[in-house]
Amino acid sequence: MPESFRAEQLDESRWSEWDTFLTRSPESRLRQTSHYARALRLYGWSPSVLILRDSSCPESPIVAGALIGEKKLPLVGGCRLQVSGGIAIPPGTSEAVTVEFLAALERHGRERGAVWIQLEWRRPLSIDGVACPDGETARDRLLRTGYEQGEQTGTYFISLAGHDRETMLAALGRQARQNIRHAVRDAVEVVEERDLEGTTAFRDYHREMSQRKGLGSWPDGFERDVLLGAIQAGAAKLLSARNHGKRINMILLSAVGAPLYEWGAIGPRENVEAAPPTGEFLHYEAMCRFLGGPHPTYDLGGSPGPDPVAGHPNYSVWRFKKKLGGKFVWFAGEGRKVLIPWKTKAIELLRPGRATG
Repeated sequence: MPESFRAEQLDESRWSEWDTFLTRSPESRLRQTSHYARALRLYGWSPSVLILRDSSCPESPIVAGALIGEKKLPLVGGCRLQVSGGIAIPPGTSEAVTVEFLAALERHGRERGAVWIQLEWRRPLSIDGVACPDGETARDRLLRTGYEQGEQTGTYFISLAGHDRETMLAALGRQARQNIRHAVRDAVEVVEERDLEGTTAFRDYHREMSQRKGLGSWPDGFERDVLLGAIQAGAAKLLSARNHGKRINMILLSAVGAPLYEWGAIGPRENVEAAPPTGEFLHYEAMCRFLGGPHPTYDLGGSPGPDPVAGHPNYSVWRFKKKLGGKFVWFAGEGRKVLIPWKTKAIELLRPGRATG
């Protein structure tokens, strides 16, 4: 039977169907889920889920989609659309699905009066310099569909395949192994946080860290409406490294597709002073929780390139990820589709450098 597709904006009462679809792809992440739709609202965006169904099948299953944030553009009228966490098209899906979904996304944008659509696609383009044909096809499709090439994004993948705790440790970088053994000697323990007290502590630590770096912080309610809901639904894990009962370090992992490091935060100074190194041990314990699972990689969440550059604003985190010993992955990247050129140009003239912000 030939393929036949139908696009629709999924009613919010059925977003659980969307969340279930996301669990079928290793590329899925928390920022694509209905849980993160609540975050978009907290940040002042209007969330929606656009999906593509295969109507040639009796059940009309979802085959592609995106969580979309919409925000008004008061200077020129209309709005901008931002795909949260990337478009969701599972690997191995036919090219026809990609073509149909990108066309449906453009129609949706025009119906909403969007000035542009901004998206990313976390399809691996290369791994340690070896090209991935599916990623090249994805990038080329975006370009042929009229998306301007944006910032290229990447991450480090650490293989989980075939490992137990002992061989997982041996696979990590030398400095990482040393710090993990140091943490074990100093009785650091890793605890899985599942309640509001834990997510509130994480919010507070993350907020303090963001303010220290001059970055925007999470709004009130994020710890309850986004983090706790995702953890309770199994879409995320929150882990803390503790020493003598004090939280030293915390990380939140997406558990929707392949395990992915979303956010981290260091505890207050009085907890951290004189504490042993905990970052490598925390990630090692996170990896061990996913051993034997359906996904063969642990995603360190994002890095600007394969080799850390001294002086980069995020140099210390970048260097930390590099030293864990994974393979560097470039993704198909980000893209912007301009739907109303004159409004886009007006915004670029009025707000230099912020047209895709």
